[in-house]
Amino acid sequence: MANHIRVLYVLIFVHLICPFQQFAQAQQVSQAQQVAKSHRVSQAQDFSQAQQSSLSRLSAQDSINAVAWRAALVTWKDKSAVAQSDGLSSAAEDGILHLGAAKGGIYHYQIAVADDKKNVGSFRAIQVAISNSGTAISRVSASLNDKAWFGGSVLLAPGESDTLEIWFIHPLDSAQKIFVNMDGLPGGNASIWDPIDPAALKTITLEIKSDGAPAVSLGTVFTAGQYQSVAAVASDAFFPFIDMYGQFAHAEWPGKIHTEAELKSRLEKEKAELSIFTGPAAFDRFGGWQDGPQLEASGYFRTEKVEGKWWLVDPDGHLFWSHGVNCVGFDSGVTEIGGRERYFKDLPVNSGAGQSFYTNQHGKTRFNYYSSNLFHKYGAEWHAKATATVFERLHSWGINTIGNWSDPGIYLSRTGLSACIKKLPYTVNVDYSCKAVDGKNFKFPDVFDKGFMPAVTAAAQKAALKTGSDPYCMGYFVDNELKLLQLTAACMKQSEEGAAKNAFVAYLKSKFTTISALNASWGTQYGSWHKLLPDTLLPKSAGPEMSAFDSLMIDRYYAFCRTAMKAAAPGQLYLGSRFNLYRIYYPKDTSLNSALRIAANYCDVVSINYYRYGSEDLVLPAGVDKPIIIGEFHFGAPDRGLPHSGLRNAHSQLQRAKLYQVYVEESLHNPQIVGTHWFQYGDQPYTGRFDGENYQIGFVDIGDHPYPETVGALRQIGYNMYRMRFATGK
Repeated sequence: MANHIRVLYVLIFVHLICPFQQFAQAQQVSQAQQVAKSHRVSQAQDFSQAQQSSLSRLSAQDSINAVAWRAALVTWKDKSAVAQSDGLSSAAEDGILHLGAAKGGIYHYQIAVADDKKNVGSFRAIQVAISNSGTAISRVSASLNDKAWFGGSVLLAPGESDTLEIWFIHPLDSAQKIFVNMDGLPGGNASIWDPIDPAALKTITLEIKSDGAPAVSLGTVFTAGQYQSVAAVASDAFFPFIDMYGQFAHAEWPGKIHTEAELKSRLEKEKAELSIFTGPAAFDRFGGWQDGPQLEASGYFRTEKVEGKWWLVDPDGHLFWSHGVNCVGFDSGVTEIGGRERYFKDLPVNSGAGQSFYTNQHGKTRFNYYSSNLFHKYGAEWHAKATATVFERLHSWGINTIGNWSDPGIYLSRTGLSACIKKLPYTVNVDYSCKAVDGKNFKFPDVFDKGFMPAVTAAAQKAALKTGSDPYCMGYFVDNELKLLQLTAACMKQSEEGAAKNAFVAYLKSKFTTISALNASWGTQYGSWHKLLPDTLLPKSAGPEMSAFDSLMIDRYYAFCRTAMKAAAPGQLYLGSRFNLYRIYYPKDTSLNSALRIAANYCDVVSINYYRYGSEDLVLPAGVDKPIIIGEFHFGAPDRGLPHSGLRNAHSQLQRAKLYQVYVEESLHNPQIVGTHWFQYGDQPYTGRFDGENYQIGFVDIGDHPYPETVGALRQIGYNMYRMRFATGK
């Protein structure tokens, strides 16, 4: 793995530093690997260190003097820095903490913060310098107060040093009306699940993962960067804070757009690069491994276990591993304008050519900065030209799958594509509308309601009209991140006429026969079965029956979804409902094991959205042998103009690229995983999408400029993944 990281450094060096003349003869990333051998590791490290400094990152966010906002939080000669470990040795010397273990694995080291330093509410982040003196790559991740969110992580090659940063999630002030529908705000306010209170920091937990014996050293733990309240940020001079290209106006960063000429000049440079890196030579027409084993060609995608590892098999019978990205399209830059006009500087006129980038939904005016920038970049035929560039990019990057929520106008289109550009496999999301299991808005359908089966059937048939016989369709997801716990408790919230509620009473009748038998089991005093229906809560003694009925509803759901999809598109794969495991401490938390077992009975591939720093521990419950596809994951960094880095944080674009590479490498080595799909293709807008998310999580920014560090990681994976997957061992 260490060699792969070094190659990534060289690829990034080529993208950012070398003039195109120096690599004009390069044809594949395999040639870049040869270049890597001639570079000293120290050069790559020097480049890494030159990318960003922690203090300049903090300073660039809000143009503050970060040095003035830096204080020691934990020092390794401070007796109050009490720590607990689960197997690491520790020794402090000259203010440096050395941690190590005799063999590879995952280790934890928890640091208690002194009582007089627990209030860090005036700061924005924690920083600690870390170096790797071991012989294997180590990933060091951190969490605060034992919370999963927001955290931070760095990957360190042997001999490398970097700074681990953990950005505080200062809770949004619900009373403030200055910044509306934005999860991340200038100054440091942010929204995410289950945040800590920065005024009550108790513990810092480090997770150290290494394939070899870990040996890392930590410097002083600092708090850094000035947190600024909404009131402090929002002076009259701050507005407008979004420029004509949809970017934050009050900061600079590499890649920021200043003129239309810059948009066009970058296009020319990228076209030259794409003409060099045209895509992996090992890919067949579907992106499968044409040089690998020849298996049965069914004409559609299917699954097969080969030499102990699950694979997808493409329609031509070649092994296929799905290296994909979600939301491929041009709508990622849509943001609400109405009622927030003072945020925006030099908005295009809502007429003529600019009118097509405005929409009105639910009485709210919205503007699409991404599409507008594409218009300025390509001209009147922007959509066809940008579509062609998407295909060129994805092939060049080693991506072989267009994932969920992508634009059918792209993945089904041949418009504007040159003869040498191949189509790409894609997935389809099937959505429908029916009553929820609680009769309101619980995210699971009432599978007993008379409208459920017709709704799923109609949605499946509609999806299959254009894609059911297309060999490039990799399969169908039905629904997304359903709630699969406490379903019976939810159905008790229905009215007395609720279908699921009445089905539960019928289930109880079949089990207990008489109401007296039920009362004896539950310790209740119901006078009749009908007396159950008005209840919205059941006693704890009802737990076994509620759990059993939960499983019955989940089974009914997956069984019918499979039936509907196979009837509509008989040759295609049913990819499940995209389990929401990003909040679960899996595999320690096994609360979804029952649902996973049921889903695996019906899904051709079990889909799981897995927002973790690594995927090495993602397995199905014991005894369940089915392929897994990771439907979503991402890492973001707060160093390129956006105020929120998403669900998993990296402190720089280089670290984001390294985390991507190792996450997918771990997936390639996992025998059950058959693909990873990144969320998402384009950055979200600074002022938030429809639900307020404004994450730096794209492969491209709002100006359609690819992040070169991430592109280097994509190619390193895409051009080598079949060799890596098929190789025995790790």
